[in-house]
Amino acid sequence: MSRPVVIRVALVALLFAVLAGALYFTPKPAPATEKSFTLVLKDNALASGSSVMTVNQGDTVALHVQSDRGLHLELHGYEKEFDVGSDGEATLNFVADKSGRFFLHAHGANDEHIEIATIEVQPR
Repeated sequence: MSRPVVIRVALVALLFAVLAGALYFTPKPAPATEKSFTLVLKDNALASGSSVMTVNQGDTVALHVQSDRGLHLELHGYEKEFDVGSDGEATLNFVADKSGRFFLHAHGANDEHIEIATIEVQPR
């Protein structure tokens, strides 16, 4: 075999080894999980629970809300709405399929928006 052919074969083998190694050692994203959060509201304000909840894109999220009064809640960006009824509890379940920062707010008197919490969805 001539020297140029040996060099080409060696370069192809080296390139293959580098690509195979890069594919093997590339970090794999964590599998989607189920995340559950509980928010307790008193007088339309967050009394207990995290004001910023972080999940990964693809996760299934269960947002449990307990309140001392009935109210209407919206999760902007996901266009999800739900009501906390007279029993004082409600749950919103959704798949976090969009990355970004999304605001959960309540509608108060005179249609005012009351910021309750933020959900941060990290991209995969």
